[in-house]
Amino acid sequence: MAITTKYGTHILPQIEHLITSKTNRLFGLGFPLGKDLPGLSFSKKSGLELVRANIKQLLMTNKGERVMLPDFGLGLRRYLFQPLDEELFENIKLNILSGIAKYMPQVNILKLSIINSEDINLQGVPGLIIKLVVQLRENSNIIFDTVVEIK
Repeated sequence: MAITTKYGTHILPQIEHLITSKTNRLFGLGFPLGKDLPGLSFSKKSGLELVRANIKQLLMTNKGERVMLPDFGLGLRRYLFQPLDEELFENIKLNILSGIAKYMPQVNILKLSIINSEDINLQGVPGLIIKLVVQLRENSNIIFDTVVEIK
């Protein structure tokens, strides 16, 4: 029980251990904003969900789009209307790998695939599908995949 006084709340020592957190979990905003909780703008994520959301945010953000972080983002949309040949795919891969190494040093990329969405989608809409197999550096047992579509 908490006792409210004139200037704030004092926690009784016998129950303080019940309400204090002993875990060092990192929390962050979910991406895309407002998707998980209808009617609310922000959702909170942690752990593997947070890492996945951060990867998607990095891949889908253009440089200069983030406030206070003008270099954040990979700007992959600029490749959509260029002829997609092997040289361009290699440039995109290098861009992705260097961006993840810079902004997400807590992960290792095990596999990176880039697919022209025109090859899959018969509507002729230009786009890229990026598939990543990622391993967390702090816990090598955690391996997950992420798919992002750039339109």
